[in-house]
Amino acid sequence: KIPMAVEVGSRNQEAAPPQQILIHSGTARDVLDAIASCNPDYKVIVERDIVRVSYKDSRESDPFLDVRVSEFQIVEQKTKEINQTLAALPEVKTWLAKLGLELKSPYHNLGAGEHPRASISLKNVTIREIFDSLVKTKKFRYWGLVRWGENNKFIRIILW
Repeated sequence: KIPMAVEVGSRNQEAAPPQQILIHSGTARDVLDAIASCNPDYKVIVERDIVRVSYKDSRESDPFLDVRVSEFQIVEQKTKEINQTLAALPEVKTWLAKLGLELKSPYHNLGAGEHPRASISLKNVTIREIFDSLVKTKKFRYWGLVRWGENNKFIRIILW
């Protein structure tokens, strides 16, 4: 398993048509590069043990991911509880209120089975670093951020 972060999808743009990628042999990097080549606005990089898909232009990174919090601590929490802990942080509440944004309940696609629980304790980190840390625990394999609504008012963190 390779932890993955997808930092795309907050633009107001038309959905791209589905693409088919055929790779008969190659490395994991070849697969990642083929995926990134489907949309020239995206890049795939491997950093600190995580595969990150993001916009080539770093100025298009979602500013929510750069919100810095003084402390984030969870003990054996599921996805929904993690989201509630994040939403309750003073730095997050202030940032969302200032911009009139709303953090929605998390979405997960884990089926009816047991949902993973995670424990981490971090200080002086960004929201991006929090979710990178969560997928590195190996309890989850992927996180992503989705924005939608008028002026991208709604934010949802996806954690699988």
